[in-house]
Amino acid sequence: MKKLPLLFAASLLLVSLCFTGCLTSMSSNGSGNVTVSNPTVTVNLYDNCPTEDLYAAAAQLTLKATNSNYNGVTSFSYQGTPTISAVGPVLGYYASCETIRLAIEKGHGTKCKLTFNTQADGKGVALDFSNSSAAVTSLLYMAVYNYTNVFAIYTF
Repeated sequence: MKKLPLLFAASLLLVSLCFTGCLTSMSSNGSGNVTVSNPTVTVNLYDNCPTEDLYAAAAQLTLKATNSNYNGVTSFSYQGTPTISAVGPVLGYYASCETIRLAIEKGHGTKCKLTFNTQADGKGVALDFSNSSAAVTSLLYMAVYNYTNVFAIYTF
């Protein structure tokens, strides 16, 4: 029975090494030396604000007025494997989208659902950026499948 936790830990280690291996590349320079490179991955996160909605547009204008760096698109770059300590810009993006969602919800008096997807129409892959751990998992998934864009989807 004591082998089960050890087996689980070994499996988890193997999966994490596979993810890391997927995010690096190896090449030979012809003289027998092998170099390992960690390519820089850039992800564009779009708030996809429904500007035809007065409440959403007002929230977006407020975000722009209070944050000089905010423009509706957050670009996040990393090398190798993203870490929990490095996903601050992604969490800032989530907070901006949540601000827009709350404005829609409060303005219309109905629930507004916020989801994230690799396609603007929501027909791509669903992602989760609600906390650091979920953000890292989504970024790893995106890196493995070469997705570089994220769109917020507001359903109300």
